[in-house]
Amino acid sequence: MTHIRVKGFKVFKDRHGKPRCYHRKTGLKIDLQKAPFGSAEFFVECARITALGEAQKAQEPKPGTLGGLFRVYFEEEHFQNLSSALKREYKMCADILHSIRDTPVHAITTPLVAGIHDKISKTKSWDKANRVRNFLSQVFKFCVPKGLIEKNFAKDVIPKPRPKGMAYPNRPWQPNEVHIVLDRAAPANAGRVGSHALHWP
Repeated sequence: MTHIRVKGFKVFKDRHGKPRCYHRKTGLKIDLQKAPFGSAEFFVECARITALGEAQKAQEPKPGTLGGLFRVYFEEEHFQNLSSALKREYKMCADILHSIRDTPVHAITTPLVAGIHDKISKTKSWDKANRVRNFLSQVFKFCVPKGLIEKNFAKDVIPKPRPKGMAYPNRPWQPNEVHIVLDRAAPANAGRVGSHALHWP
């Protein structure tokens, strides 16, 4: 095998003496049977994988940015121990904030977080806005002791109130509603309805 150095790639022989080649940063391998070492096909494949690696790097959160804080928090043991549902919620919040993930940490202030909170409330919902606020508060809380951000800038942002008149999903039955249902239920089902519904606060 001709000895050629290709920047970013490791070329070696495995324990069976078979030549191997892979990209160090991404771990992507080049099939040397389809693209023989040193051939035009080989260098085309190297260029393709290098471009993929650069694209992946561009997508990674940058240190010293809001996205960088997200990455630090997602690596915390605290996050790893959360329920699957809460993990999905926090990832959803990070996705909502994806377009501003490159915001420098030094530019983050309480008024900025409040403005983000307001915008999400208007463009999505009051509930999502509050979820994002809570997520940011958790991120900042764990990044302050690490010296990555000055303080928890989400803590003093006032949560959005639930819209007036908005019904609560799956609310408990009121006593008068239980009695109406029991009066109208067939005798065989009355006991079952009562045992299910008589659990109001």
